Amino acid sequence: MDSIPCDAQWVLDEHRGLDVGSGPVLAAFAAQRARFLRTAAALDASQWQLQSRCVDWSVHEVIRHVRDAAKTHVAILAGQPHPFGGLESFHPASSPAKWLALSEGEPPQQTVAELTELVAEEARLLRVTAKQAPKVTWPGPLRRNLHWTVRSIHIFWDAWTHERDLASTLALAPAYGPGELRIATMYSLLAAATPAAWSGNYVRAVALLTGSPDSRYEITEEGGSVRVTSAARSPENLTGPADQVLDSLSGRGPHPRELLSGPAAEVEKLALLRAVAT
Repeated sequence: MDSIPCDAQWVLDEHRGLDVGSGPVLAAFAAQRARFLRTAAALDASQWQLQSRCVDWSVHEVIRHVRDAAKTHVAILAGQPHPFGGLESFHPASSPAKWLALSEGEPPQQTVAELTELVAEEARLLRVTAKQAPKVTWPGPLRRNLHWTVRSIHIFWDAWTHERDLASTLALAPAYGPGELRIATMYSLLAAATPAAWSGNYVRAVALLTGSPDSRYEITEEGGSVRVTSAARSPENLTGPADQVLDSLSGRGPHPRELLSGPAAEVEKLALLRAVAT
């Protein structure tokens, strides 16, 4: 599923999931998790303590956070209680730091060992869930109900983004397959469009992101569900460099208004995620 024809079109919808099925989601997880574990296993003692691109977190704290998020994902997939409390108490800007306080002083080897075990169990549970093909929606971390695949993609996107935080510190250049990059791009746009949806002021835009796997991405809404369509045929009204825009939407680097050309109202709506999640 990682070989994408240039004219292939996917739709990622909050309530309906990915229209081409869960296969690309599982493939994206497998690629990102394997790469991340290789990076963690290769770190020396000094690298664990380096400052990451996240201004408040070291390399070790970033990896512990990815481990904590994997732990919550496994619990969700297994139908078990949330390991850090219910979603009603979750806030994306503060809760992860509170989780980190619980593992302060943990040896790096313990972090890697636990993450390795969690990734294996996560992969098993993803395969089981995909085989059952449920059409259920679960509460997501951004106050919206999400199809189970979209809820899982959030965990992938979080780890993918934090992997980029490590890459800038460790001088790494992760190689993304087009399927993985497409899912990361589509979910970045969907997540960025979520805060505006809380008030019903939905984002409606077509973004041309240079350096992305597709020519254009359309952000819209159908039946109250935010959706992103790749390889959109509609003319773009937003343009910008893919790498920098994706980082910006997740709170890294310049504000989106400095990177995206187009209607200011739509850019500002997409920028709301920065205030919510960082």
